[in-house]
Amino acid sequence: MYTLSFEEATDREKRIGGKAMNLVKMKKHDLPVPDGFIVTIESLFHSLRESGLSTDDARDMEEKMKSLVLPEALANELKVAFEKLMKVYPAVAVRSSASSEDLEDASFAGQYESYLNVTTFEDLLDKIKDCWRSMFAPQVRHYAKNMNMPEADWSMGVVVQGLVHSDVSGVVFSANPLTESTNEMVINASFGLGEAVVSGIVTPDLFIVNKDSLEIKKELGLKEIKIIPDGAGTKEIETTEEEQSRFCLSDAQVKQIAEMTKKVEDIYNAPIDLEFGLQGNELFVLQVRPITTLLRR
Repeated sequence: MYTLSFEEATDREKRIGGKAMNLVKMKKHDLPVPDGFIVTIESLFHSLRESGLSTDDARDMEEKMKSLVLPEALANELKVAFEKLMKVYPAVAVRSSASSEDLEDASFAGQYESYLNVTTFEDLLDKIKDCWRSMFAPQVRHYAKNMNMPEADWSMGVVVQGLVHSDVSGVVFSANPLTESTNEMVINASFGLGEAVVSGIVTPDLFIVNKDSLEIKKELGLKEIKIIPDGAGTKEIETTEEEQSRFCLSDAQVKQIAEMTKKVEDIYNAPIDLEFGLQGNELFVLQVRPITTLLRR
């Protein structure tokens, strides 16, 4: 089996990777995670073998993987899973899910590729291969070398998830990463898809929430642009003066996000960061991971 639905998958990280493991865990706790499936780590190694490639020698692997051909059985299984998902969602997000992504002593967060608004099966196949290729990018290999991680241990699953066309999205830290206070959470949010906040290309609105009283301190961000779905991909557009002059979240929405974050933190019994999307009045959990920098202290 090359693909697993979120319902079929277990939280065995060695088969699906860290990002997928966290989403599966949230789904099993009935949190509002958009549906999807996982391309297993075995699929990567099977594709490498069929193409005569191996991670034992990672030199020039990023270039070599341009010739990677997905086995027919894998492609057929992907097609069935993709078409099923597209009956529910207008597009999908394709995200890398490496076993090394959120280790206790290292974090590769943000170094692997993710793609939004994938609408065709042909593009899906390309994006899956691009996610795998990103594992061998120079910056990733340099980081792994600095952390004394053996290259041959690298492995990656891929998450294919229904895309939420978020009106507002952002990131929540369940403990304040600057003060290390575990009694307050920090929310960074802006209009459009979450990539604008995650990549740091906007100055988001800032909300600091006391976990006990839910008292909110806030600071208006510039929210210079927003990223929206466009064709078979995304585009950046300027936000309006009206959007820039007001907070993108109401106090009620901030408290809703805070309550959700507290539930997730209780599941992990540890500090987490959480990516969320709001589409209309619906709140979605898009990604979750432990805050490894705080766990090491």
